[in-house]
Amino acid sequence: MKKIVLGILTVILIAAMIIFIPKIVDFHQRQIVKGEVKAIFDLDFSSGKIDTEVKSKKSYAVVEKVIKNYMEDYMTIYRANFEILNSDDFVAILSSENIKEDGPLFNNTKKYIDNAKKELNKNYDILINMSKKESLQKAIDAKKLDKKYVEFYQELMIDGVFVEEDAEISEMKDKTNRIITQVGTVLEFLTKNKDKWAIKDNILTFYDKDLLTQYNTLVVSIGT
Repeated sequence: MKKIVLGILTVILIAAMIIFIPKIVDFHQRQIVKGEVKAIFDLDFSSGKIDTEVKSKKSYAVVEKVIKNYMEDYMTIYRANFEILNSDDFVAILSSENIKEDGPLFNNTKKYIDNAKKELNKNYDILINMSKKESLQKAIDAKKLDKKYVEFYQELMIDGVFVEEDAEISEMKDKTNRIITQVGTVLEFLTKNKDKWAIKDNILTFYDKDLLTQYNTLVVSIGT
């Protein structure tokens, strides 16, 4: 009788292992991918580097690789705009040196701004498109994975980290264009009043206090 009971318990134990071990392994693989995604979105997109090593296994490895490849492409475009906006040329547009060298007509500066604006907007549009559900879904659909892996990807990317990304990038685009327009307004102001200011000792100096006040108001309003 004891042998029969022991045998039954052994069968039950084996059955339980057959049922639960795959679930445990599956849970572990999901946690690995979630950790990798979190590590990506903890990065500073302007300078961070994705760890491209795939840590998970089998179909989860495919999901992880899709995400990492997608995010590498996304961060490359994001970083391109960051570099433009933080370049010496962009930052120095309203510097005394640039005003002295290119004023009062600012032909070179205006050409540079136009080119920068086109490149920035092109990149923003790519980022907005990449943030959309359709683009995110297309990346995983190409792998022909089983439904549960596709749904896991959707949970992480479409319903997770990218859920409001397109709106945020659109806001960034609008703000950037607003700043560029405001900078252009300052340059036009300087051109219009070209006989009423000068660069003295590397400082922009106005001959009229009211014009100085107007100029300062325009500059302070940039970005607001």
